[in-house]
Amino acid sequence: MPTLYNDPVINMNYDRWDRAIIWLHKQPFFLWQISLSYKLFGINEFTTRLPSVISGSFLILISYRTGKLLLNQDTGYFAAFLFATSFYLAELISGRLMVDHNDVSFLFYVSASIWAWVEYVYSGKKRWIIWIGIFSGIAILCKWMVGLAVFSGWLVYVLFRYVNDERKNLPKTRLLFDFFIALLITAIVILPWQLLIFHLYPADAIFSYKENSLHFMTVFEGHGGPWWFYFSNIKTLYGLIFLILLPIAVFISIYRIGSKAVAVAFLSMPLFVYIFFTLSKTKMPGFTFVISLPLLFSMAVLLDYIITYFNRLTIPVNIKRLCVILLLSAIGFLNLRLPTILANHSQSGPNMFYRSVCIQNKKVFESLKTKVPLNSVIFNLYGRTYVDCMFYSGLAAYNFIPSVDQYTELKRKNKIIVIFLKAGQALPRYLQEDKSIVLKRDFIRACE
Repeated sequence: MPTLYNDPVINMNYDRWDRAIIWLHKQPFFLWQISLSYKLFGINEFTTRLPSVISGSFLILISYRTGKLLLNQDTGYFAAFLFATSFYLAELISGRLMVDHNDVSFLFYVSASIWAWVEYVYSGKKRWIIWIGIFSGIAILCKWMVGLAVFSGWLVYVLFRYVNDERKNLPKTRLLFDFFIALLITAIVILPWQLLIFHLYPADAIFSYKENSLHFMTVFEGHGGPWWFYFSNIKTLYGLIFLILLPIAVFISIYRIGSKAVAVAFLSMPLFVYIFFTLSKTKMPGFTFVISLPLLFSMAVLLDYIITYFNRLTIPVNIKRLCVILLLSAIGFLNLRLPTILANHSQSGPNMFYRSVCIQNKKVFESLKTKVPLNSVIFNLYGRTYVDCMFYSGLAAYNFIPSVDQYTELKRKNKIIVIFLKAGQALPRYLQEDKSIVLKRDFIRACE
C-alpha cells in the first residue's frame, strides 16, 4: 500500500501531495527500488541513496556505449567522462537538490531506452525492441509520459527513412512495425499499475491524475517562469561553457554521425523534451535533465573533434599528451564545480546552514524514539520536516497545532500529544491546562 501516513491518527484533509494517506503523486518504481534496498541492506540514509548511486554509475557505462556506437570509442569515453564529472548529477545523487531520487531514476531509464534504441539501429537485432519498450515503460513508472522521449526520436528516424530510404534492403513497413511493438511493450509495462490504483484507490488515483495535469496547465506551487526558462537553465545544469558551445556541438554531431537519419533522430529527442516542458506552465530546474544523454554526447563529439584536430599538429607526442590531460582536467574541474560541492557539503562552508540544520533536526527526531512514548503524535514542525520526523522517529507528525476537535479525537484514542514550540509561541487556551502534553523547545528549522 503506497502510503505517506500509515496511521493517519487524526481527521484532516489529506488532500495534498505532501500529506496524503495513499501517496500517488509520483509513479512508484523509484520508490520500489528504495524499498528493495531497505529490504536487502536495512533502513538508513545510505540505503536510501544506494539506488541512485547505482543508477548514476551505470549511466556512465550507458553513455560510453552509446557514444562508441554512434561515432567512436573516444567519443564514448568523453561522454562517459562528462557524466562522471556532472555537478548536477552528483548533487542529485547526494540529495542536495530537489526531486533527487525521482530525477536520477527517470534520467537513468530514459537514457537506457535511448541506448537500447541505438543498439537496435546499429545491430538490427530484434531483442533490443523489447528492451526499448521495457526501459521506456519503467521510465514512465518513475515519473510520467516524458519517459516516451525515445519514441519521439524513433518516429523522426522512421519518417526520415521513409523520405530518404538510406537502407534499401529493409522493408519500410518493418520500420513502423518495430516501433509499434516497442510501444506495445511499454504499454504492457505501465498499464498494470494504473489499473491497480484505479481499482483499489479510485478517488486518490483520480485526484492524483488531475493534480499532475495541473502542472502542465497552471503554475503549481509557485514554480513558474518565462518561456525561455529551460534554455537559460542549461547553464545551471551543465555550466556556462556548455551553454555557449552547445549549438556548435550539435551541428558538428549531425555532420560527423555516419547516418543522417540517426543523427537527426537522436538529437531531436532533446528538442521535443524542451518544447514539451517549455509549453508546461509549471517549471522546475531539473525537469529537462532527463534528456542529458544526447546533449552530453554532442559535447563529447565536439571534444573529440578538437582533440583529433590537435593531435594532427606537428607537436611532440609528450607535449600533446600533456595538453590533452590538462584540457580534460580543466573540463572535469569546471564540469564538477568542486568549489560549489565543497560549499554545499562542508559544515564549515558558506552554505553550511542547510547541512547543519538537517543534522540538528535528525538528532532531535531520532531522540524522540527514546524520549517520548510510542503512542505519541508530533505537532507544529517547520515546513515539511514532519516527513523527516516520521522517517527518523517512526511517529506520526504534522506541521500545525491540533484544533479543538483534533485534540478531542487524540485524547479519545489515548494518544500523547508532543508539540514543538517555536520561540515566543504560546499554546492555545484549550491546550494550556492539559499537563499530559509534552512540550519540546528544541531548535528545528526547515532545511529547504
